[in-house]
Amino acid sequence: MATVVDVLISERTLKSPSQNGAGACGKSDELSGLCPITSIEWCAKLSSRAGEPPDACWLVDTVAGTVKMRMEDEQMSFLAAIPIYNEEKHVAFVISEITCCVRDIVVVDDGSTDRSPEILSELAREYPGLRVIRHESNQGYGKSLIDAFDFAVANEFEHVITLDCDEQHQPSEILDFVLGIDSLDIVSGSRFHPESKYEGIPPPEQRRRVGQLVLDRINGITGWNLTDAFCGFKAYRTAALKKLRLTEHGYGMPLQLWIQAWKAGLRVGEKPVTLKYLSPTRSFGGALDDPDVRLKYYYELIDRELAGG
Repeated sequence: MATVVDVLISERTLKSPSQNGAGACGKSDELSGLCPITSIEWCAKLSSRAGEPPDACWLVDTVAGTVKMRMEDEQMSFLAAIPIYNEEKHVAFVISEITCCVRDIVVVDDGSTDRSPEILSELAREYPGLRVIRHESNQGYGKSLIDAFDFAVANEFEHVITLDCDEQHQPSEILDFVLGIDSLDIVSGSRFHPESKYEGIPPPEQRRRVGQLVLDRINGITGWNLTDAFCGFKAYRTAALKKLRLTEHGYGMPLQLWIQAWKAGLRVGEKPVTLKYLSPTRSFGGALDDPDVRLKYYYELIDRELAGG
C-alpha cells in the first residue's frame, strides 16, 4: 500500500517558500519541492526523484518557522475521495493542492456535462495516484460518496478523507483529520465550531436554519453535541465503514450515515474547519431548493433510518 499523509511528531526549522522567494512550487536545499497550501501552512513533498508523488508530507508553519514530520515506521494509508459534478472551474486546482498532501486520490464524477471529464483525463496522466470513477448519468451526491467508500474498502486503504471540489474545503486542513482519526472512527469537519475560521460570504439564512433544525434532531437522538451535520470534509476509518449499509443516493446520505454510525456505536468527533462559503445560489436540484421540502425530506430520512431503514 502506498505511503501517504502521516502524523506529525518531530520538528526542525525551515523557511517557507514565501520567505525563500519561491513561487508556486518553491525549491530549497533541504527539500525536493515546496507546494503552498495556505499562508500559514505549507506541505513539502518528499520524493527521491522529481515529478513523482510524495512518499511523505511535512507541514511547515510559516509563523513558528518549524517543520513537523512523521517517523516512517508509523505510517498509515489514506485515500482522498472527491465527489464532483460540473466542476471544470475548480477541479484542476483542487487536485493539485491535494497532491501536496495525499498521493492516492479517487474522484467520483457524477455525470458531469461540462469539461470536467476531459480535465480529469489530463490530470490522471499527470498524477499517477489519481483514479476516476465516472457515472454516465447524475446519480446523486450520496451515491458518489458510497462509491468512494466502496473503492477505499476494495483497495484496502485504512482511512478515507472526503472533501468537496468547489474550493470551500482547505487541503491544508487534511493534516488535522489525520491526527484526529487515530482514536476515532469518524472525524467530521465543522464549519460552525467556535474555533472555526471564517472566509467568504455568510451562508444563506434559510440553509443555516434548515441545517440547525436537522442538527438539533441528530444531536437529540445521538447525544453527540455536533455543531455541523452536513460538512463534507470528513475522515473515516474504513474498518468502521464496513459496519454501515448506506443506500441513500441524495443529499441526505450524511444523515443516514449519522444514524447508522450511532446504532453501530462508532466513535465520532469533530474538527473545526474553515467556513468558506462562495455561492449563495447553489442549487440542490428541483423541489429540494425549497427549504421546507428539503427539511421534510431530511426528517423523513432520519425517521426511516430509525425505524430500520
